[in-house]
Amino acid sequence: QASSRTLCGMRTLWAIWLGWTLQCATLEVVPGAEASALERSALPAHGTTSNRHNVSDGAPRSSRDDRSGSDTAGVWRGVDASQLPNDDANGRASPFRRSPTSPTEGALVMLKSVGGNTFRMRVWNDPCADRRPGCNATVCAYSSPAGVLQMAKRCHAAGLDFVVDFHYSDWWADPGHQFKPSAWERLDFAALSDAVYSFTHQVVNALVKQGTPPKAVQIGNEITAGFLWNNSTADELCETGGRLYCKNGTANWKQFSALVQRGIDAVRSACPTAEVAIHTDLGNHIATLGIAHVISWYTSLAHGIAPARFDRIGLSLYPAYTDGRTMESVAELTHLAAAFPACVVYIAETSYPAAGKSQPEALFPPTPAGQLAYLQALRTALASAMTPAQNGGLLWWEGSETSWTSLWDSDFVARPALLKGFTHT
Repeated sequence: QASSRTLCGMRTLWAIWLGWTLQCATLEVVPGAEASALERSALPAHGTTSNRHNVSDGAPRSSRDDRSGSDTAGVWRGVDASQLPNDDANGRASPFRRSPTSPTEGALVMLKSVGGNTFRMRVWNDPCADRRPGCNATVCAYSSPAGVLQMAKRCHAAGLDFVVDFHYSDWWADPGHQFKPSAWERLDFAALSDAVYSFTHQVVNALVKQGTPPKAVQIGNEITAGFLWNNSTADELCETGGRLYCKNGTANWKQFSALVQRGIDAVRSACPTAEVAIHTDLGNHIATLGIAHVISWYTSLAHGIAPARFDRIGLSLYPAYTDGRTMESVAELTHLAAAFPACVVYIAETSYPAAGKSQPEALFPPTPAGQLAYLQALRTALASAMTPAQNGGLLWWEGSETSWTSLWDSDFVARPALLKGFTHT
């Protein structure tokens, strides 16, 4: 996610490190990780895998049946505005307006009325319990499991599909930060695996029980380098967690895939109709590393989690990190979709400035009109790159509701990108 928590230079260093890792690491393809006897009894029989994986050929998801038209319910037009409860007192005092002179109205109702259909919400295990500098437990309480349940009710009332984004951390998880929740720090691998299953099942099951089942669930957030790390150094032993690239330089798909599988199993058990999504930041690196790297990453994971399966491939795609070749990167998604014909491909995070001096793409000035043009161009590019059945749409990442890249300005007035960018065409 592009926000004040990530220094601008970190993405560049990450891209350089990722390029070396993906080219030099041994991409070991492993068989399916072992599941407990209880879980095996609920899993489908092993299927076959190849270099072109029908990774979603298992039990049909009800949401997959929606995608028959040119722009159906499977094409997300939405946002991740997880911190919204802090801006509108959890819906009790909305400051949002369509214009400077219009009355205030709810942000979710506004999103729905202009063509939006999806809201993604992050969940942190125990916000700020790991005591990372800068984390305020009161401010971040919106992303606790209880906060997620509240937001799900609001989205359901507004007619928006709800997507849960598990960070499996007490605060931000992204390519450079994938720290274990403090309560899990001393768990051995078997107990850690059980904790992933239990926590995932608990949250998803609670959503189902309150009548707001999620449309989809992300197992991790930008997990390109794995998740559930013990620390921030690349020399930690893989046996202790889910870091993908570890001390000996070998890609540890076995440990990482086993943890992902437990998360998937939990979702399938708690809410069989929910889609399972796997989100990386590899969209940012297509221009520099090539689409083959993206295909290789998801292929290795698909081998490692068999027979568990994922339905959606999510990519962060920020123009600030695509070397000015965002639309060219989207065009390359044709090959990713072809490699995973049973999967939906979507942009899990994107944004573009409507103000400021930074202009990531030559075609789109950092103005409200330029922001709108970017969003419209991105939607068009996605539709051109994939068939309607595989085009999963996009989610706009709201660093805050009043930032330069937000769909609202500093006075909470809707920008043109919100009012016109999600129009159902």
